[in-house]
Amino acid sequence: MFLFKIGWDNLWYNKKRTLLIILLIIVTTMAMILYNGYIQYTKEGMALGFIESSGNFQITKEFLGMAEPEDVLISEEEIEEIKNILSSVNDVKSVECVLEFSGIIGNEYTSEIFWGEAVDNPEKKSKVIDGVPVFSGENKIVIGSLLAEKLNIDAIEDQYLNILSSSAENGISLSSFELAGITTTGIPQNDKGLLIAARDVIIDFLGIENSASVIKVFLNDDAEKHTIMNMLKNDLQDSTGFVLRDWVELNPNYAQINTMNATQYLIISGILSVLVFIALMQALISAFNERLREFGTMEAIGFKKKDVIVLMLSETFWLALIGIVIGVVCSYGFALIVRSSHIEIIPPGYSEGYKLIFYLTVKDIVKNSLFIFFTCICATIYPMISVMKKDVTRLLKND
Repeated sequence: MFLFKIGWDNLWYNKKRTLLIILLIIVTTMAMILYNGYIQYTKEGMALGFIESSGNFQITKEFLGMAEPEDVLISEEEIEEIKNILSSVNDVKSVECVLEFSGIIGNEYTSEIFWGEAVDNPEKKSKVIDGVPVFSGENKIVIGSLLAEKLNIDAIEDQYLNILSSSAENGISLSSFELAGITTTGIPQNDKGLLIAARDVIIDFLGIENSASVIKVFLNDDAEKHTIMNMLKNDLQDSTGFVLRDWVELNPNYAQINTMNATQYLIISGILSVLVFIALMQALISAFNERLREFGTMEAIGFKKKDVIVLMLSETFWLALIGIVIGVVCSYGFALIVRSSHIEIIPPGYSEGYKLIFYLTVKDIVKNSLFIFFTCICATIYPMISVMKKDVTRLLKND
């Protein structure tokens, strides 16, 4: 402990050199932690976005052979059966029935093709940027922003749109719906024809029985999805034609983007680690080599070589500890500033961006901190060898 106390005091004999080394450690710590935080955020944020859109898994009916279109819909009895099975599972947060339909939408100016989703809770479906959302039972619709532009809609008030669609049971259906709001998904290709409505209203409009094209299941814990899916498959084995797909299978671009990000991460983190290693090694080795005369003087007044080595390690320990602790604190501070600044990143092909957040995890912080700490320790090895090999005279001459 005495040598550690001397090591601490030695740091402040040359404050400028000590502060510059600590600053270097702070910067390298922040660079590695924040880069890992950004990569983790892109992965976790993308997963949460896909789950919010498609559910943890979906249930559909398989189109087999020459089956009629209405046979692909999930009937009311089947919906109730599935809901009854899932109601006994604690990890199930909600079950959303979706009826997909399409057709032509128009007003006095023009008409366009649309693809619609009629859901049980349309107010939760998407972000309304103008107007108000649609609620269950309302004879209203929400459309995509680019579809609104195509229809020359300037104001939402007192806007009514005519919808022409068809079903196998009732043929062609035509009705007028009040425009409640305009939404955006951030994907222009989707916003060109998106229409959202209440499922009970669209069922009446199409004149069909209570049914759904897709059942989306949302869970409290995504890790349980395969267990619940297997349980549901076993309970539905007497019912034919059901297909269960999790959100990863429904969004194949997630795996592709993750693979690309993982490759970039390996390359960039590898380069960053090498740069950090070289920079810290160079700074600490140079600092200790400049002090060889000081170490020779210490030996001359009675210090043993092992005491000098312990002293060098203690100084390195304090430098690394101070730099890493401040670096971690600054990383959290920087992440908090960025979060509160509402900085957005707009990916290619999207009309809207997502908020930039650094997702800092304890695992990544510990991993990066240990790497920097052991790099600092490794930087002490060469000066230690010089102290061990040289006698007092050579150390005093710095030869």
